[in-house]
Amino acid sequence: MSQEYEQPIEVLLSRIENQPEPSILRNQFIAVLQLYYDGLVDRKPGHEPGKEWIEQRDTLEDICLAYKDFFGNYYFEKSSENMKRATARAKDAVLGHREELLLYKSGSSAKMRHLSFAEDDMKNFSELIRLNASRIPLDTIVAISSGGFEPAFVAMHLYDKASFRAVRYSHNHFSDSKVLLPKNQPADYLKDEITGRNVLLVDDVLATGESFMEVSSYLSEMMPKKLTCAVVYLMGIEDELYYKIKRLRSPQVKELNRESPFESETFFFTMCKNQRRPLHFMTLKR
Repeated sequence: MSQEYEQPIEVLLSRIENQPEPSILRNQFIAVLQLYYDGLVDRKPGHEPGKEWIEQRDTLEDICLAYKDFFGNYYFEKSSENMKRATARAKDAVLGHREELLLYKSGSSAKMRHLSFAEDDMKNFSELIRLNASRIPLDTIVAISSGGFEPAFVAMHLYDKASFRAVRYSHNHFSDSKVLLPKNQPADYLKDEITGRNVLLVDDVLATGESFMEVSSYLSEMMPKKLTCAVVYLMGIEDELYYKIKRLRSPQVKELNRESPFESETFFFTMCKNQRRPLHFMTLKR
């Protein structure tokens, strides 16, 4: 399956155009967004960065709204007609912005995703988010690119009015030493959606915790009302993971709560029935 999406963006766009199967498009769609977002982060600003940003922002927002519909239907809706409609909308959004995607793309091939073969984990994540959505007030969803894109779109489907933003901190793939944003993106595009708001930060897996701690600290400086962090699964053995997270506590975390998911103001840990891997929530509150 990986050969379907570990390709340059030109190949991916051609395949998307002729691919009717949502289960394959699921990975191809995220791969295109990954390459476009990396291109925006790595590309030097042009002579008219303001004008360029308007085009880039419109492309991002159109595609992300279509992906919200696609992934929401993929994981939650049972109607084949709704899935067909959402698939067509996502394909139209991607192919309709083909020129911008090719202009600002990353020159590499899409990378392998942790969630590519973890659809069951995504289903468990989706169900737990759905069951507890009413307990988590939320204004803004922030994805850590690129692993956080798919779970973020699932959350967007449930929090229909929430805004969406993305950041990149890819220590392993890009050797990023700090949180990175698109070069042309104005500072207030992210900050205005963080300051004073309830924010959900989403990623795919937690291995060392470095990405989460770097990005959560970065967002905390923008003074969110509340910052909640979610990952689809953690890598390792349960007890080792618990103490790994405990060592990552930041000054904003006052206590560690292992037993009462969705009730503590700081850290949420739960093992769901029939779930192969744990879903973890961590909340940082000033």
